[in-house]
Amino acid sequence: MVLFGLGIAGVAAAYFLGFFPGSKPVANTGPSPVVSTSPAVTPTDIPLVKADLVSIPGGTFRMGRNDGQPAERPEHEVTVEAFRMDRTEVTNAEYYQFVEATGHKPLPADWVNGKPLEGKENFPVRFVNIDDVQAFAAWRSKRDNVQYRLPTDAEWEYAARNGSDSDLYPWGDDFRSECAWTDQPNTEPAQVGTHSCPDKWGVTDLIGNVYEWTGSKAYLYPGSGGTVKESKEPRYMIRGGSAFSRSSGDAAITSTSRPDVAGSTRDKELGFRLVTK
Repeated sequence: MVLFGLGIAGVAAAYFLGFFPGSKPVANTGPSPVVSTSPAVTPTDIPLVKADLVSIPGGTFRMGRNDGQPAERPEHEVTVEAFRMDRTEVTNAEYYQFVEATGHKPLPADWVNGKPLEGKENFPVRFVNIDDVQAFAAWRSKRDNVQYRLPTDAEWEYAARNGSDSDLYPWGDDFRSECAWTDQPNTEPAQVGTHSCPDKWGVTDLIGNVYEWTGSKAYLYPGSGGTVKESKEPRYMIRGGSAFSRSSGDAAITSTSRPDVAGSTRDKELGFRLVTK
């Protein structure tokens, strides 16, 4: 009887210690938590972005101007074929989609924790160099089954001057402060499409906000008396000016302005848009 009693006690102890399936007791963690009905606080979702392009018919226009900076001279006729151009500069939101899909590095210098700051999703992406842009274009080309690229120097100016109208600005021949995000105290851009008068086809932000890469390496116009800077790496024409650009003075930003920078440049004033046929 004593042995039988000891056996019963042993089985009971084993059960409570959890040696049998489903037998381990649940720890007492205190009162059940109260479920809140308030909305959860979550990070801002980055909106999905699809390419929005404007069709621009081909034609002939007057490129450059004789009373501009040395790189803008001399004025000459250029013919471009029809193409389609991004309505706005590429935004942080779309570039983030590219980064998420490809793991591309480095990230833009003004991003935090691997993504754009909250509220800056629809601002132009900056701090991207030629290699970054080409990688983005290849990703977007595969995504949309369309061959994207940077605009040429001539295509960009053709769009900004309304083609054969050859206007000095996308909205006409006179500067209008409400039409471009320029003359700001710093280089911070505005949300794309919000401080801009479009060209006649609907392309915005061609003047101000951020400079834009073109796919054209630095070159001089036919008949120019200038020289191209010697460089250890390719230099590319950039267009359009930035928030910090001036609208008046000797270096006033217009649709004909065309500085050049090294292809490795990642700068707070420099973004891009793409084109396709």
